[in-house]
Amino acid sequence: MAETIDNGIEHTGLEGDQADFMKALVTGVFEKQTALDELLSPLVTEWDFERVAAIDRSVLRLAAYELFFCPDIPPLTSIDEAIELAKKFSTAESGRFVNGVLGKLLTQSPKADWAARSAPKPADE
Repeated sequence: MAETIDNGIEHTGLEGDQADFMKALVTGVFEKQTALDELLSPLVTEWDFERVAAIDRSVLRLAAYELFFCPDIPPLTSIDEAIELAKKFSTAESGRFVNGVLGKLLTQSPKADWAARSAPKPADE
């Protein structure tokens, strides 16, 4: 796997902190894949999780990893980036699908209250 990650880093031209971050994400998702699938599977109600498009499954796993195991990444950043990846690399409907699944997953994550805490407060009138 290390060789594949190194090839990906070389192909993308990432260096330094960005390359380290990519390695950490890919390795983390690989190591936690079973746990991530157990979190995601019940949220995909239309069909078996393994029948979800491969790119959508990968995007969901990546975002789920960030939601549960990357405490410094704001949850809405993880979700927004996942939606953009799904729209760019999968089908036209994938963005909405990924958003729906991750929105449900966020409520179960350690970051469930982060979004509420970081939302802008209404101005006092």
